[in-house]
Amino acid sequence: MNANLASVIAIVVSLTGILLLAFENPKRRRAFGLPPHNSATLWRAAWILILLPPLYLLARQETAPLMMWLGALSVAGWVVAMRRPKSAPQSAEGTNRPLTTMTAWLARRGRAVAKRS
Repeated sequence: MNANLASVIAIVVSLTGILLLAFENPKRRRAFGLPPHNSATLWRAAWILILLPPLYLLARQETAPLMMWLGALSVAGWVVAMRRPKSAPQSAEGTNRPLTTMTAWLARRGRAVAKRS
């Protein structure tokens, strides 16, 4: 098997594991408004899918595909983590509380800096 094919297969297999972990993450499920779902078997399978390809590449002493796998999986993990829910959970007032609090803090801070000038 050539190096390019080995790296592509390793990346696809590990990316499948990352997507499974993202799907099973309880905090992400709450943020997206999905019901809780705990499956230890699926969790273990995801970790096996993530960790098996680099072990295979190390056993075959294929360092170039391993480096490509490391880089691609890092970027893919960030891309998966960047996905946000369409609407954030709202507070009773209908606004996102942390954002409102931060905006108020920044406004007070801006007035304090303006008074010093």
